[in-house]
Amino acid sequence: VHFAALKAVGESVQQPLAYYANNIGGLLSVCEAMRAHACTRMVFSSTRDGNSEIYSSNADGSDIRRLTNDPGIDVSPSCSASGTIAFVSNRHGSPQIWTMDANGGGQKRVTYKGEYNQTPAWCPDPKKQLSAFTGRDTHMDVFTINLASGEYTRITQAQGTNKDPA
Repeated sequence: VHFAALKAVGESVQQPLAYYANNIGGLLSVCEAMRAHACTRMVFSSTRDGNSEIYSSNADGSDIRRLTNDPGIDVSPSCSASGTIAFVSNRHGSPQIWTMDANGGGQKRVTYKGEYNQTPAWCPDPKKQLSAFTGRDTHMDVFTINLASGEYTRITQAQGTNKDPA
């Protein structure tokens, strides 16, 4: 499974080398980064049980574990350096950012502002409990939330469409 794979069939026929470079090269980069950081598990969302849920597996695809189990949609998992997973869920209506432990325990909603929050990403410093995300009220903008204090910081404001922090 390659989570950033290109998949447009018509375009792939027209640009096979670009698709090969992205899909195979990207997967190799992920595998190399996992090996360099001794990361043995990955998280992903899947509809394998009929509803979008978050799962984890070994890097070779074995030992698949379901981490969420809710009638709402759970997608877009992102792992922090400390092992906490942020994800998007609409289990209370609109898409919001949630966190959980690496084993799926301790699920907790962390965003309460904005009608549509998505694409969580973690601060690379494990000492900071800081997650960035895309939020929308009127425009798509990038925010951070300090998970320890609950404090929001708007990074962009109405400067066009701003999304997908990394």
